[in-house]
Amino acid sequence: MITAFGLLWSPAGASERAARAGLALPLVTLGVANALPNYALLIPMGAAGMADTKVQSTPDGMYAASVLFFMALVWLSPLVLPARVLLTGWLMDYYVGFVLDTKTKRSELLRLAAWGAVPIAVERALSGIIVLACGRECNLFNPLAANAAFFLDAKETPIFWYEMARGVDAFAAWSIWVTAAALATRYQRSTVAIAVALTFLWFAVIAVRAWLLG
Repeated sequence: MITAFGLLWSPAGASERAARAGLALPLVTLGVANALPNYALLIPMGAAGMADTKVQSTPDGMYAASVLFFMALVWLSPLVLPARVLLTGWLMDYYVGFVLDTKTKRSELLRLAAWGAVPIAVERALSGIIVLACGRECNLFNPLAANAAFFLDAKETPIFWYEMARGVDAFAAWSIWVTAAALATRYQRSTVAIAVALTFLWFAVIAVRAWLLG
């Protein structure tokens, strides 16, 4: 975890160490952190209760397929975030390698993407702690005031736009900056160019998720 903390506060200085560090530890950390807020609700409420609470928190309800997708995200939450990070690393390998015309190592890209996503793990862990602490008295599905959706009324905002607003997230911005700075230092390319690509990927995933939930 020393590598992770070094990357969080000084991505340029720690990028070389993170590129050589193990991949399993950050992926396990991401999986456990992402599962915490989901299973903190799933275990006491049950699948049916959690699905019903989610449907009632929306303005017009949800389609059956959307509810199934939501519950799949809950049940598979230990795998969802690690898989998304690996996909990001794989796509960034092509972007940095072909678009920015740089010789890359996919294993390094995957490690840097995984360690760079640790801020997202911090956000998910904090959300889980808040849910465990306040129970039903807090916003069960978005308890941390770190994204734009926290300040919207979920019962009056269409699901698609509510989920898109969740993507405007301080921890996501932190993760994008860390990853972009680390990749830019490692491969001597523009931080801005890499950050723009990472931001596009982030909102592309958020848009697909919002569409499937809506």
